Amino acid sequence: MTWITKLYETYENCGNAVGIDNAAGNVPLLPIGHTSQKTQIEITIDEDGNFQSASIDPPKEGKTVIIPCTMESEARSSGNTPHPLFDNLKYLAPDSSNPKKNDGIFFEKYLTQLEAWCDSEYAHPKAQAIYAYVKKGTIISDLRNAHILNEKMESNPQNFYVRFCVYEGDIQEAWKDVSLRKSYIGYYVNSVIGKGPQSLCYASGKYLPVSRLSPRSIRRPGDGAYLISGTDESNFTFRGRFDTRDEAMCLSYDASQKAHKALKWLIEKQGYVNSDQVFVAWGTKNQPIPQIWDPDDVYANIPADEQRPDTAEVFARSMTKALSGYAQTLTPDSSVVVMGLDSTNGAKGRLSITYYQELAGSEFLKRICHWYQTTKWYPMTYMKKNTGETEGQSLTITGVPTPRDIFFAAYGRETESTKKIKKATVSRIMRCIVEGKPIPYDLVLSSANRAAKLIFAGKSENTWDTNKTMNVACALIRKYYNDRENERNDFEHYNEVWKMDLDTMQTDRNYLFGRLLAYARNIEEYSIKSSGNNARQTNAERMIPRFRQHPAETWGKLYEKLLPYMAKFRTMGPNSIGNRLEADMNAILDSFKTRPDDFSDAALTPVYLLGYQSQLTQFDKVRKEAAAKRRAKEEAEQITGDNSTNGGN
Repeated sequence: MTWITKLYETYENCGNAVGIDNAAGNVPLLPIGHTSQKTQIEITIDEDGNFQSASIDPPKEGKTVIIPCTMESEARSSGNTPHPLFDNLKYLAPDSSNPKKNDGIFFEKYLTQLEAWCDSEYAHPKAQAIYAYVKKGTIISDLRNAHILNEKMESNPQNFYVRFCVYEGDIQEAWKDVSLRKSYIGYYVNSVIGKGPQSLCYASGKYLPVSRLSPRSIRRPGDGAYLISGTDESNFTFRGRFDTRDEAMCLSYDASQKAHKALKWLIEKQGYVNSDQVFVAWGTKNQPIPQIWDPDDVYANIPADEQRPDTAEVFARSMTKALSGYAQTLTPDSSVVVMGLDSTNGAKGRLSITYYQELAGSEFLKRICHWYQTTKWYPMTYMKKNTGETEGQSLTITGVPTPRDIFFAAYGRETESTKKIKKATVSRIMRCIVEGKPIPYDLVLSSANRAAKLIFAGKSENTWDTNKTMNVACALIRKYYNDRENERNDFEHYNEVWKMDLDTMQTDRNYLFGRLLAYARNIEEYSIKSSGNNARQTNAERMIPRFRQHPAETWGKLYEKLLPYMAKFRTMGPNSIGNRLEADMNAILDSFKTRPDDFSDAALTPVYLLGYQSQLTQFDKVRKEAAAKRRAKEEAEQITGDNSTNGGN
């Protein structure tokens, strides 16, 4: 019952957010006895229940409002269980009934239920006005006269929900009236639920009115799956263990409502949704915490002058600043919960809790910080989410891959056949982030192999896919092999053997072979460009699958293909770019002479991609620095020329 208790505590701690609309337009934290519903028709009546006007929202639109509900209506998927006040036309309009289906009973049950509330000590003037209007049975004719109704609405009344405004000197939206909500809660909890059976609530430890039905629409509107069920009393559910469902598990109405509504609110506000799979992390006192599956959430807290970290040092400093902001709101007794949900039958059946971890706030931040620092890579490519001219463009910074990125790198774009694999991948990565578990080697190997295949394919339209896959693969490779060198979760003494930046002192054969491959590619690319020819796939890229399996043999063949390019460079000065590239490449080859056994055809581990990509990134950095120097020189010469001209005048 820990998860129920934590959600209940969260609801109690967030009482000031109950029923309050937020700027993001998400569903607010709902009051007990209420649910949210998209409505399409708005009817205005006066305080005596007389029709004033009506309007309808544009097709496929609607206004989501907070409406009262019963335990049965909140869990309904069919049947005749009306909401107490706002509902669809099938319940509100007797003249929309279908005699063949005996639909008139829907209207009768709605009226009977609303009348009981209006006749109780908890009656509210707005509820009484709505009751006075609806019992006239004129909604359909009123909508016709207001030119609101059409054939589709009359044939499908259950698809059109009605909300009411009450004119009391001015038009008041009934669904926003807090006193109306409190009136209904008082009535339902005391006069309906309070008269039902009571039992020991497993969450609170008190004897209270019990909840027999589990609310639905937890993950999204229309979600029919539910978390708690005990309806199979005649078969195998309790056999040999319990006599009744209450012995197996019993929740009070108050605890069930608050726990489920807190969970729905948290998922809507800050959950990670992957089809039917959902993960949510939250502080039980509603403190802001970093969303572990979305780096954008963390980057949003990076100081403005460091919004685009392009080095490991800047990234580390930025992360420290960003996470320290969260730490200020997490007191020593704060706890953070990470919860995963999924269902095997889509929006039907039962929801399963597939993951649950509860951590102290300080420990949670420590693990998040460790994940970000040890899984970072440059360049990491993201698609810009902001609107405007830059929307849809890529952003290259130092960063970490998301669970979606890791799935993409290992398996490619999601298809119908890989949905289950994606769910499994996300679940495995969550354990790596939250619990500090090692990156699964199959994901490392799969992403590394896929990166090599994309390089080999060499299609220009796949450039973004190739770069993204390569960068994510390198992030995973680096973390996997660094984790092998360290004690698990010993964050203070973590030693990074494999660096994000180029490490010219690294003597590992896999790393060195990767660097050689990068030199072969760069030398050929430079030769093609300097000759004025159009860019094309290099021999290094075409030979990468063979190279990782038989590096020494393949290098010999690749080197032969480089000889014509290097011969051309030798006709230039000793300080030319081509000659410098050849000299540096030969220095790497010379390093193998002290360890001749390393220069063999033994297959390379994924570490070769670290050497390859780090060397390519270094080449790019040198090019950008040289270009910046040229621009600065040209600007200085332009300024000098302008000054000379002005002096001459």
